[in-house]
Amino acid sequence: MQVSFSRAHQAQIYRHGECCYPEECCGLLLGRVITQANGAPPSGSLQDRHWQVLEVQPTENCWGDVEEFQQDSNQGSKLYYFAIDPKVLLSAQKDCRRRSLSIIGIFHSHPHSQPVPSEFDRAIAWPEYVYLIAAGKDGKFSTSRSWYLNEAGNFLEVDSTLLL
Repeated sequence: MQVSFSRAHQAQIYRHGECCYPEECCGLLLGRVITQANGAPPSGSLQDRHWQVLEVQPTENCWGDVEEFQQDSNQGSKLYYFAIDPKVLLSAQKDCRRRSLSIIGIFHSHPHSQPVPSEFDRAIAWPEYVYLIAAGKDGKFSTSRSWYLNEAGNFLEVDSTLLL
């Protein structure tokens, strides 16, 4: 399994994290899922899966701001949780369909911990997507790792390839 994206995409994700600090940032990874050099669609084998990021779409962290995500004060804050407005997801899906792209993943930051999925991340993850988590120190983001939730509900690390 592999995800590829450009250094410009990585810088865009890090900038979004820095702008949202100390809260978690989030956004969408748009592109294509391919498995073979000939661009064939994914087979059943996870090892063949390759997420090719063509665009990064930063979004607002709407945790607690959207009716679907109304939380009481005991359920955390944007410092440790994120949510993407369902209306934003729907709009992005329609735009992707029009341009022959797909939402292939979600990115978010862990501004106060390592780029490793939390239990919350596991609870909201969908097996179709790749999940990129950015992390850093004191609001400066410098590392990321990518993950895939398998059918058994376990995150597997995905190799990340930076393109020019």
